[in-house]
Amino acid sequence: GLAPGAYAYQPETHVLLRNCDGDLRREIASASLGQVCVETCAAICVLTVEYERTTSEYGERGIQYVHYEVGHSAQNVLLQAVGVGLAAVVVGAFSEEKVAGCLALPDEQKPVYMIAVGNPR
Repeated sequence: GLAPGAYAYQPETHVLLRNCDGDLRREIASASLGQVCVETCAAICVLTVEYERTTSEYGERGIQYVHYEVGHSAQNVLLQAVGVGLAAVVVGAFSEEKVAGCLALPDEQKPVYMIAVGNPR
């Protein structure tokens, strides 16, 4: 029931806020080396990080902690997709700068992981 666009999940309130209007799949697919699954999926989950939040407390080791958390979050998305009968595929090949531009991310947010989600064939 969501209108096409880019949404940011707000963990404090469990709300999605729309950052951009319109279908961005073609632009994100272009930023993902033209991967067809990105252009044809129902949704793209882009996991972003703000390294400073963690490195300010844990130093450079915080980067590793952030990557652990991204992996755990991605695993949960993938498991949930299977649990509700959807297909999901990890997309590793993409330009972080181009994806950030497509999503109008603030400079401190870096996209590091993408999951294309849709109906199984």
